[in-house]
Amino acid sequence: AFGAAAEDAAAFVAAALRDGDIAICDQNLEFGSTTVYGTELLKELKIRGFTGLLCIHSANDSVQDQAKYGAAGVHLTIGKGSTRSELLHSIKRAYWDTILASRIPHIESCQILAAHDVESVSIGSA
Repeated sequence: AFGAAAEDAAAFVAAALRDGDIAICDQNLEFGSTTVYGTELLKELKIRGFTGLLCIHSANDSVQDQAKYGAAGVHLTIGKGSTRSELLHSIKRAYWDTILASRIPHIESCQILAAHDVESVSIGSA
């Protein structure tokens, strides 16, 4: 696990680059008098070639905050008030829309099946 100390930021980036498909960070990682911003970590991942989903999990999720995160390259903002089900659905949907759809542009439509729901997703041709 990451987040016990500010030094974990570099280990998180390395692990995500090596093994990650989805990177989720809190925006304000407080370590005593040091604050590490999740958007900075996610920007570093993108610069270093990470091709997965970049997510911020934050209580600061206003429209203005989401625009700021998006400008930093974040694909999805997840509010801290989200239920586990909402969180998982949001990540699943964003991963499909942002990552998989660009890798499989020939698919016109498909169904995403989960234990609790079925939804149809249509994707335009590239």
